[in-house]
Amino acid sequence: LLKIFLKISSLLLLSGAFFFIYHTFNPSSGQIPFPKCPSYSLLGIVCPGCGSQRAIHHLFHFNISQAFSYNPLLVLTFPFILILIGVTLYNFIFDKKIRLKLLYYPMFTKILLVTVVVYFILRNLPFAYFKIFNPN
Repeated sequence: LLKIFLKISSLLLLSGAFFFIYHTFNPSSGQIPFPKCPSYSLLGIVCPGCGSQRAIHHLFHFNISQAFSYNPLLVLTFPFILILIGVTLYNFIFDKKIRLKLLYYPMFTKILLVTVVVYFILRNLPFAYFKIFNPN
């Protein structure tokens, strides 16, 4: 019981700190130094994760449209990500081995990979229509 209490306490502390930072400070504001994307900083290429920090900030403020403008893929997959985090935390806290079967289907992995690669390519196309995928 003490082990479970310590796990829950540490997770609440870490997740509380994460929520506090991303809810209180906007990564766009420069108030505190958020990590920069190495892909964009070094190569000028917008990776599939670019804009995620700003999107998370706006999701925590329930500003879905603004979050979507920074990273549409993150916003669309956010409910699934929350489920994955929840299952992972449950397994960690209670020493269980619950698995989401969807993740073990080869077709799911292929679809996810193709989606991320296509999204990556679309974000970097120089045409005006595809600028909706670019957070900069």
